[in-house]
Amino acid sequence: MTAEVILEEHSPGGDLQAVVEQDRRVAYLYLFGPEAAGQGVKSCWVRNLEPAPETLDVSTMQQGQAPLLPRQDTAHPEGAPPLKSEDLRLVWLEDGHGVALFERGGALPLAVLPPWSGHNGMSGYARDCLAAGPLAWPLNPDNALLPRIEAAERFWALWEQDESAWESFRAPVIEAIERDLGQAEKYYAIDGGNWPPRALLRIPVAGATALVTVGVGIRPQPFVEMYVPDAPEQVWRVEFGLCLSDVYDDEAVEAVMRYLSGQSNYPWLRGSWLGEGHTFPCDAIPADAAGPPFPACLLTRSPPQGPQLRLPSYRGDPLGLLWFLPITESERALAMEQGGEDLLRRLGAAGNGWVHRDRAAVV
Repeated sequence: MTAEVILEEHSPGGDLQAVVEQDRRVAYLYLFGPEAAGQGVKSCWVRNLEPAPETLDVSTMQQGQAPLLPRQDTAHPEGAPPLKSEDLRLVWLEDGHGVALFERGGALPLAVLPPWSGHNGMSGYARDCLAAGPLAWPLNPDNALLPRIEAAERFWALWEQDESAWESFRAPVIEAIERDLGQAEKYYAIDGGNWPPRALLRIPVAGATALVTVGVGIRPQPFVEMYVPDAPEQVWRVEFGLCLSDVYDDEAVEAVMRYLSGQSNYPWLRGSWLGEGHTFPCDAIPADAAGPPFPACLLTRSPPQGPQLRLPSYRGDPLGLLWFLPITESERALAMEQGGEDLLRRLGAAGNGWVHRDRAAVV
């Protein structure tokens, strides 16, 4: 039995696709994305269109057909009317890795696929589901996702309707960066003409060049809720920075600029997030004959001897700046084994600060 696609839409970042399918028996919401982004295919039951079975029909699943929700788990055990494409709309979460399906006239979404769907036995939330199971979990009126979905609707309306949305974000962020670091000598667009807009500032500081992104923090990073469940909004909006000593020439600075530009979309392309104490591969730091190579970076908001930038909040969330500190392979191994805090202490004790220069390993 062939299912019909009645609605499909790509995420605002273009890397995921939401699809609503139904056959004469059942309707489902799907989210398709690259395996490299931790996505693959995610699914959530939406509605039975015919009388529900007493139990989950495993044989149907083995035949490659979407199963119906069992009778005791659905609000409409005798089935509900088929979905009509003209009555449906999708609302993406601000991170672009979760999506809600609405039907005209409905106060609650029909279904929601959050970024963490597919983890810990959770498929997604459905309005007409009464009990948690492998096909869906109930979507209750007190679900914490609902305010986020409402906020996301306002967010997308802002970026679709307000031509000054980018300037309203960019201007106060640049003002704060220049207040605490100094006047930028160059400004580069690094978004390739794609949404969201992103830029890179090149700022001369004492004996060094600081490179700082602007625009990465427009979107919350995905999957933060899985690792910081109590207050993900405290860490999910960030900008990136790296500071190089003036002993490095323009070619080295430009290599780091390309590197930061490439990472400015990493959390969304790879379905990950970057935060305090994380380590990250880096191939942009030139090796010096007198010292070790630096194939990775340690990420921190508080680098040794570094400036304390006070960036403005955005949409009520704090906006942080993660500095990329180049580290050696042995230092990365320590950070991965014992945590980044220990490595930060060792770097500071050895006099290695936020400005990268050729140095000996501290491990």
